Amino acid sequence: MQTINQLTHDELIKLTDDQLAHFVDIEVAYAGIKLVNPVHLKEVPTVTIKPTEEYWKAHETLYRTQEEAMAVATIPAFRADYDYNGAGYDYQYPTIIEASAPYKVMLYKKEDVDAVRKILIQIKEAKSYNERIQKDYDKYLTQIDGCRADVYSKYNEAMEKEESINRAVADHKKYLDLAGGDATIAMNFFDKAYKDEPEEIKKIALERVAQQS
Repeated sequence: MQTINQLTHDELIKLTDDQLAHFVDIEVAYAGIKLVNPVHLKEVPTVTIKPTEEYWKAHETLYRTQEEAMAVATIPAFRADYDYNGAGYDYQYPTIIEASAPYKVMLYKKEDVDAVRKILIQIKEAKSYNERIQKDYDKYLTQIDGCRADVYSKYNEAMEKEESINRAVADHKKYLDLAGGDATIAMNFFDKAYKDEPEEIKKIALERVAQQS
């Protein structure tokens, strides 16, 4: 069994998402953290009914037709009112309700509302379940943050190194072209340009150049 730290550069840059997850699990096991599988959330049902019943509202009351609502709207309406800071609730008097144009209101059918009650219960249960297991999994992810960071840091470092290697290989090819194919002059160019680069980068790059020759 290998850990992420035992892989070669070439092995690191070829890792897939599943393989990275595998190495995270190894680090988690070494850390003594109980493994938790990725969550599988329940599908949350959706309510598909739509309001289809047309009514018209006037004076806070619903009517079947616009004509009926219009007729009612022309009749003065009143409400019982009182002075909260005055004589109080026991002494009420009429206040006219400001007239407003009737407006359309769309309602659901009663049988549709009755049928959707079961779906609403299922939605509530599914959401509650999903929130609970997601919370548990998020807690687990917090616990393994360090393990994930170690694995992905190693992988990202390798990918950055690979970019440097590829750039070095491409530069060597350019130097070879500039030198008219003279490998010695090209190598001199390369050594001067890459004198401050890590030895591992230069070593792997030159090995690849040799393989391509």
